[in-house]
Amino acid sequence: MTPTWGKAGNRTLAGRSTTYRAATTLALPLCVAAILAGCASVPEGPQSVLVPVATSCLPADLPSLAQYSSPTELSVLDDYALVLRIAAERLELLAWASQIIPALEACK
Repeated sequence: MTPTWGKAGNRTLAGRSTTYRAATTLALPLCVAAILAGCASVPEGPQSVLVPVATSCLPADLPSLAQYSSPTELSVLDDYALVLRIAAERLELLAWASQIIPALEACK
């Protein structure tokens, strides 16, 4: 396209005046500046993010359940020894339960 002269003596390109070209030439940098100015006003994001992590509610130092006599071991005992062994194991179980129940209640 070659520039031509219009009626008022303004130089034109494809029928458009130089004023129109100047306006369109300035429009792009002004739009880019407006967009970049909008990006500068974005608020800061959070500094730290807290993520819940599943943890055990039971303490690590809980006593383990004691080993109990098997039925075959109990069957070889006489009546007196059998009653003493069952009573001793019952007391061990009650002592263990008295330690474990409060820990389990904390998990509710």
